Amino acid sequence: MTWDNKRNQVFKQTMNVQDIIDKLQLKLFLKILCVFLLFISMPIQSQTVSNKHEVVTEITIKSTPAKVWNMLVDFGNYPDWHPYLKKIEGKPVKGSKIKVTYKKNDTQDGVFSAYIMENETNKLLSWGGSAGFIFRARHYYRIEPIGNDSVKLIQGEYWKGIFGGTYGKKIYKDTARKFELMNKKLKDILENKSTSKGKK
Repeated sequence: MTWDNKRNQVFKQTMNVQDIIDKLQLKLFLKILCVFLLFISMPIQSQTVSNKHEVVTEITIKSTPAKVWNMLVDFGNYPDWHPYLKKIEGKPVKGSKIKVTYKKNDTQDGVFSAYIMENETNKLLSWGGSAGFIFRARHYYRIEPIGNDSVKLIQGEYWKGIFGGTYGKKIYKDTARKFELMNKKLKDILENKSTSKGKK
């Protein structure tokens, strides 16, 4: 066998090995892609983003935007179901002032005042306050329909300004926990109501 023939044979064997490697890599890539697509296509049940500047939570509820909205704007009913907001005095009218009594810890309550910043029926409710560039805060509920029988509720809060990060650093972990607790409570109430009505 001549040197050229040997070189060609080695070259062909190398190419065969490379083809196998390429095919294996392609199969691995396709498997990873399938898993990724499957993951992002699954309905989000609960998701949280939490840091010293902002907390954002999400939950999927089998209900209608109107039913979720009615629970959120019925401030008078908050003491009956809300896990940490004990009382809201005022009305959910844009520009109006509200006074909120909340459960600070197991033995102590806290109180703060805020203004209703946004009120878009069945879509968005928010309240907050501002001291200019020193401190700004906003708490919000956003309702997004998912198909015909579910919604995604997004509950979030952010703190901005010179002292925003300092304030947020103290409370963001506890805030995220409270938001998740409230989201789950609202989900349980609305979905159990739907189930109870369906059994009648």
